[in-house]
Amino acid sequence: MPTTKIQSKRKRSRNGCLSCKQMKIKCNEAKPSCEYCIDTGRACVYATPISKSRMQRARKPSSVNEVTDTTTTPTSSVSSTIEILDSRITVSNSSSTSASPYEEKPSVSILCGYSHYEPPPNYVDHLTRSLVLNQASTMLGLSRFELRLLKFFDNQCVYMFSFGVNEGVHHAWKYKVPQLFMESELVRQSMFSFAAVALSSSLPLPEVQSLDNEDIFGTLAPHEEVCKFNLMARDNIYLKTTAHFLDTLNRAQEKIQQVNVSNSFGDPFTAKELKVSSILIFAMLGLQPYGLIKLISFDEDEETDLVKFSKSTRDITLNCASTLLQSEIRGLLYLRVNEDVYCPRIKECDYPIIKYLLQGLYEFQDSTDKVLDDTSHSYQTLQLTLDWLTKALFSCRYYRFPLPLFRFLQIIPDYFRTLLYAKHPYALKVLYVYASLCFIARFQMFKQYNIWRDFIVWYESEMGLNDNVERNLYHLVVDQCYVVTSYEEFPYFDPVEVVREKGPTS
Repeated sequence: MPTTKIQSKRKRSRNGCLSCKQMKIKCNEAKPSCEYCIDTGRACVYATPISKSRMQRARKPSSVNEVTDTTTTPTSSVSSTIEILDSRITVSNSSSTSASPYEEKPSVSILCGYSHYEPPPNYVDHLTRSLVLNQASTMLGLSRFELRLLKFFDNQCVYMFSFGVNEGVHHAWKYKVPQLFMESELVRQSMFSFAAVALSSSLPLPEVQSLDNEDIFGTLAPHEEVCKFNLMARDNIYLKTTAHFLDTLNRAQEKIQQVNVSNSFGDPFTAKELKVSSILIFAMLGLQPYGLIKLISFDEDEETDLVKFSKSTRDITLNCASTLLQSEIRGLLYLRVNEDVYCPRIKECDYPIIKYLLQGLYEFQDSTDKVLDDTSHSYQTLQLTLDWLTKALFSCRYYRFPLPLFRFLQIIPDYFRTLLYAKHPYALKVLYVYASLCFIARFQMFKQYNIWRDFIVWYESEMGLNDNVERNLYHLVVDQCYVVTSYEEFPYFDPVEVVREKGPTS
């Protein structure tokens, strides 16, 4: 009797880039850019896989790092001091020895400032997410365009916040935020705005324009408000994105005013609503290509810029922190490592960018006619700003994702903002370097249209490029659109060395 060979099914590769996954086409998985992205001129982004051992370590904090005893007696109260952004937050928790894993309270650790057990999504989480994705149109009266944005956010945008390496952030966006989406109009509009910006860069523009117009003119309900778009125009989806964005900003401003008057930051729903919407709006403003706002504006007639808005986001986080830490979306709080133990001091730091900026601070101090020494307010502020930038770069390497760098704008000292608006030359130099790093870290949807590049071009025109590092950064960003794909070595990025290796005209 002839023997038959049973051929095992060849497993389909799931390691393709995000653009090919979205288009549902086969990716040749070439690094750093696949064939499709090279042909279409798109930024090629690959997900970072999480190893099983790393996920286990993330779920189970090492006892070596614990600095407080988490053993509690019934109805005991534990007061924890944790570090969020640039401030310490005190949280009092009541716990019981009979608490289930889903009720386990946070513990303080040297490594993470604050660490807690994040339970996996439960039945209610999965059910809520399913309802939002499958019944939102009926329950909330969403248009087909909004429904597309919602599903795109779930499929693609969640990764933009977790980078595939932060399980707590991933679970919060994927399974906890959907409940808030059902309850809060502000959260809905914030998610739609962010998804619209991301969608506009993740599909070939002609296809996006065609599909959106087919939806609007052919299949939407006859009573739905419609906008007339030019099929050949570039700003089809831009108009809808801008409409969502303006509505989101108006709702956010109204909500913040109400909360400030009533001082209701301690209300759990309000805290969650403000935090989620502020994250989405801040991220959207940093990524959007439409010139809605500038990184910094010196025109008093313009309402806001990203430097000012980042302070509002910081204030919301700190006002709501103690409430959020005891909520189901606490995973959204980025809790920094204890840099005082692990991060290099700026004067001993071997990060090329920090060494360059520190040397520039010394040179500026020596050249100024004003009294500017170690005890002066300005010098201390500038040095503190460099310290925070060092910690942000260190955290990028530790966590293997770039969000600590983006968050740096939220934690700069208030007086540093004052120096920026006064056009302090060294403060503007720091912002120029920071904008260059943000571009290189891929905080943009379109390489030619983003607030980072706009500021870099403004700086070159208004302040001039005064040394080799500034010239090389300008060349990498404006001329070459240079970006990195890995963040473990990002603190050691050296623009002079990169230009030398790539060649001046490559």
